[in-house]
Amino acid sequence: MRPFYILLSLICMFTACRSRMSSSEDQALSEQVKADPEQALRQIDSLLLQSPASPLSDERQLQLRQWRQEAFDKLGNADSVFEEALRVQSLAGHLGDSLAYARALLPVKGDIEESKFKYLEDVYPVAIGIFSRRQLHREQATLMSSEAALLNNLGDYTGSQQLAMSAIALPAMEQRDTLMAVLYHTIANNFLGIYTLEKSRVYFMKALDIARKLNDSLMQSKVFMDMGIMHYNMHTDSARYHYQRAMDILPVENGKLQRIKILYNISVQDFEAERYPKALEGFRYLLSVSQKEDIPTGEVVAYKALGFYHEANGDPDSAVSFLERSVRMADSIGQPFMKIQGQFELAKAYRTAGLDDQAFALHQETDAIQDSMLKVDTKNVIHGLEMRFNTERMSLENKNLKKDLYIRKGWIIFLTLLSMAFVALVWLVRQRSRLSEARAHSYAVLMERYKAEKFAAEEALKDAATHAGAGPQPVVAAKKTSRDLSGSDPIYVDLQHLFQVKAVYKDPKLRIEDVAQWLNVTPRQISAVLKARLNLTFIQYVNQYRIREARRLIEDPGSVSLKLEAIGEMCGIPTRTYFHKLFESIVGVSPGHYRRNIHDMPPGEEDETQEGS
Repeated sequence: MRPFYILLSLICMFTACRSRMSSSEDQALSEQVKADPEQALRQIDSLLLQSPASPLSDERQLQLRQWRQEAFDKLGNADSVFEEALRVQSLAGHLGDSLAYARALLPVKGDIEESKFKYLEDVYPVAIGIFSRRQLHREQATLMSSEAALLNNLGDYTGSQQLAMSAIALPAMEQRDTLMAVLYHTIANNFLGIYTLEKSRVYFMKALDIARKLNDSLMQSKVFMDMGIMHYNMHTDSARYHYQRAMDILPVENGKLQRIKILYNISVQDFEAERYPKALEGFRYLLSVSQKEDIPTGEVVAYKALGFYHEANGDPDSAVSFLERSVRMADSIGQPFMKIQGQFELAKAYRTAGLDDQAFALHQETDAIQDSMLKVDTKNVIHGLEMRFNTERMSLENKNLKKDLYIRKGWIIFLTLLSMAFVALVWLVRQRSRLSEARAHSYAVLMERYKAEKFAAEEALKDAATHAGAGPQPVVAAKKTSRDLSGSDPIYVDLQHLFQVKAVYKDPKLRIEDVAQWLNVTPRQISAVLKARLNLTFIQYVNQYRIREARRLIEDPGSVSLKLEAIGEMCGIPTRTYFHKLFESIVGVSPGHYRRNIHDMPPGEEDETQEGS
């Protein structure tokens, strides 16, 4: 078994090392895409074309395709960037990676073939929606800017302007931002397209101001070039000045394509103004710069412009020669749209030169290429619609799933609260039952005590009447009173006299000020005496007398027919609710319960009604 464990350990070590090597290789390849995109492309192509014995996973292919697209973007090959975007989106759709699907469109710019505009017009809103739902506002604004440029190229200036304005209003946007300058630049071109030149100039200046603050010389050059086009449309002499400003400020490192565009615009302006020598010099200089800077698309444009020039100057043979070079160059660099444009012009040159057979053959070849491109475009449009359908379907499913989860969550919360309410209700019922039992027990104990006290008082009266008769009773009472009063406070004695003899407590409006006035003392003195003697307030003292009188009346057999409210009024308590509350707080039981039990009466409807409050 030991050799087996050794072999297993070696395999694990090899796998770990392989993983680390793969990670380091990927890091190196990612850095190479930025530093040397051409070499990176060769390496990526070799990885994509490896033998079927070790096929790449879809995830690995997606990563390599993303790097390939980035390399083409670094090289400025717009058509290849678009083609890789289609492949990335296809893989992303297969893997269900909506974010990768949307990000594949970020490097795609508006300077691509018009045949691809329809596909972008369909997929841009889908990708923008993906970024919006994920709150990736920076990516969302970038794609909105690209779609605005696309709509501008399609002539939808109003839609382009509205989209650019919406992008400017996103949370991720800042005033000193290259993307903000691009959006202002797009809006300026919108106004230029509808010949609102004053507003176009305003937004050109906004874009130029931001580009200057950011020291973005390439953006400044683009703005100056388009301002030159604006002045050219206005038929002013300032167009060449702005073209020259665009050329002077252009950065050397990353402004090669921009330089080609500026040179072409200057030469075209000379050509249309019939300054043919200057135009010819400009087209030749454009060709030499394109060859020196290794810009194949610039060579295609230069050859095509030279062909136009010689055709316009009555030299069809030279025109045919330059246009043939333009078509061959466009074909060699994989620019079918530029090739078709060149073939149309070459066919005209063939007919002008009397080469009808070559013109007819070229027309047939052009038609075949257009049919092939139409099939590819149709396939791309269908693919885009499928991706859009799948994305919208996934979004709808996620929305329905969230809705279902919210409904389930709501039901769970509702049932939980309902269960808790039921448990609380059961607990409250049980607590009320226990309180009722405890109250009944305390009532019974208190009533037994009150009955015993009543019985003892009645027995004492009977004994006194039997042995001594009724005469001595006042004497005993007088002796007791004199004994009680011998060490009493005069205020307290007078107070007792008012309550026991005059029964002033039966006045429901009785106040301590009234009693103080009767006794010729202050209310504070009365309160102090009651606090010292009985530890009671004046209200408590009055209420004790009232409830004592109420008990006497209730215990009197002659008052059984009286309602409890009437008894309360007789004792100075006119409110039924307050009488019941006060009686129970002092006696411990309700007045109705006290009456029924003190007289051993069954509970009647009248008593129950009186106790209802």
